[in-house]
Amino acid sequence: MQEAPCTECGELWQEDELLEREDNGERVCPVCSGLLADEDLSCRFEETG
Repeated sequence: MQEAPCTECGELWQEDELLEREDNGERVCPVCSGLLADEDLSCRFEETG
């Protein structure tokens, strides 16, 4: 595996751990990506009334 720097913070990460940003295509680490590790992105439908 090769290491590559995050374009935001400059830390070295394994290339397969870097994420490509949708807005500018830059490769960033999970910390700088803005994604939260434990964030619940599931959709919940609540019927009221």
